[in-house]
Amino acid sequence: MYQIISEDPPRTDPTTWLAFGDLDQTPVDAGWIHPYQRGRASIQIQECELTQAFDTQAFLVNVDELDPILDADPDTDMGDIEFRPMRYGRRRESLDDPMEPYWEEDLTREINGIPVSRFIMNFEYEAPLIDTGFIEYHNLVETDKRQFKELESDDVAVRFNADIWRAKYGLTAESTGHSVREQRVRASFLKEYLEERGKAIVLSYMQRRTVEPSDAVSIDESVSVPVSNGTSKREFHPERMPGLGHSCWFYWTCPILPDDIPQSRESEMAEHRDHLSFRTQNGHAVTKQAVDDGSAFRETGISRPPAGPEDHDYIHFDPAVLERYRNDPRGSVEEWSEQGLTVDWLDRWMVRLYRSDNEQLVLLVDDLTSIGDTELSYWHQHNVTPGGEVPEEMVQNYVYAEPVDTFAPAQAVLNGMREADSIFQSLRGDPLFRDIPSDHHAEDLLTPVRNDRNELLQIMQDLDNVLVERVNQSAIEAITGQNAGGTKNAIFDLYEFLADTDRAAELMAPINAVHYFRNEESHDRVQSGWTEALDELDVEENTDILELYRYTFQGVADSLDELESYLQENQPRLE
Repeated sequence: MYQIISEDPPRTDPTTWLAFGDLDQTPVDAGWIHPYQRGRASIQIQECELTQAFDTQAFLVNVDELDPILDADPDTDMGDIEFRPMRYGRRRESLDDPMEPYWEEDLTREINGIPVSRFIMNFEYEAPLIDTGFIEYHNLVETDKRQFKELESDDVAVRFNADIWRAKYGLTAESTGHSVREQRVRASFLKEYLEERGKAIVLSYMQRRTVEPSDAVSIDESVSVPVSNGTSKREFHPERMPGLGHSCWFYWTCPILPDDIPQSRESEMAEHRDHLSFRTQNGHAVTKQAVDDGSAFRETGISRPPAGPEDHDYIHFDPAVLERYRNDPRGSVEEWSEQGLTVDWLDRWMVRLYRSDNEQLVLLVDDLTSIGDTELSYWHQHNVTPGGEVPEEMVQNYVYAEPVDTFAPAQAVLNGMREADSIFQSLRGDPLFRDIPSDHHAEDLLTPVRNDRNELLQIMQDLDNVLVERVNQSAIEAITGQNAGGTKNAIFDLYEFLADTDRAAELMAPINAVHYFRNEESHDRVQSGWTEALDELDVEENTDILELYRYTFQGVADSLDELESYLQENQPRLE
């Protein structure tokens, strides 16, 4: 049904092909439904030319009203079912009541006395537009022209061949092999949508085939069309004028009921809950469903509620699992202690993790239920063999129910900036730093996901922007009485004013290192900075990237703590 002739010859001889003896008998193909297609193509084969033109329209009808639709003539009764509004989303007057407007997506037509609603709008000079109710039902977002993804995940629900459409209407210089335009809808998404509404989607399909010259093929009406469902009609047209060849027209009203589609999106998610097993630290395999209903704990002999440390088990993940939630605006990551962090997705779910000494991220087995169903397969890909000990802060929180009072690296720096800024502002009336971000909005400063130098340099550039570039240079110059010549120099001048030159140089070392790292990362690369940064930190060239990150941030945090102390000690000089 959906195969378009191309450079590959038909699998059958031209006579059988002309009579549609090769048609597929099902519209469900590899998990996609093609509810809108239109196109034309020609190829040369066996000294004759085969031409194919076809059109597919789609509409929705109540399942219990389907019989009259199938009783209708697939040719004459289906000729006007195209939904062609002037412009999608434009509000027009009702034909029955000019004073009562209606939205175009509410348009209906009648076939054999049965009202049908559109599923795809057919635009002559625009890409086909899918039903808005379908989009809203699945929380789909348009990532490209008629390319829709699920809001909660990256699963593609609708795909339109935008490149062919653009080329067809001269929007690109690229040529196309044929004029086919198509809209593909994932069958699993469609099944759930139809089931929810008690609807069937009906395809009104028409295709014309021509073979030229006419003496290259004969008309054989005895060829059977292998179409078993719906209503079909075939018309043969012998050559009417020299050079036009023999042609055959095929009309097919093809219903797709929910039961014709093997699995809904919800069924796929349920399968994830039931069958995606995660390896735990104690060597058990657990699924989200088993954790949710408690069977995972009964099978492993773990008490709930836990009676002691032995009743806790853990799942380990590669830290790369965080990339998705740090790079996608739908998610976020927050480090709230030296080892603790949280991940949330669209404010729909949140999960707490802890970073172990070997950088693995550790999740309490019970919290597997907190991960959204749409994300389970992603987390399953990052489930790793447990290594190292359970993070101390995790034991402190879960086993002993005690809070922790440590800071994450970025959190320590931002907290140091706030404390110093608060004292400075109370003494001088002006801020020391401009617009200090909150911990929740400091994702650019978080621990690198990978042991990667480029990632470290990008973080250091972001830290330089947060720390050095936000220094209130004029407020410091008002204290020191000298022109600093830059924000970094202003910090040094403040340290020197509050302490002495040697101490200022010591406290500036980690801040200088950040600035040197920033020079290394800078796109113009006026000067390198990697070696100079390592010299400021007094570390070796082969220092581990994650260790270098933590060492630098800790140095900056310590320097800011010292600044706070010096500001308190020098209150009389600053007031």
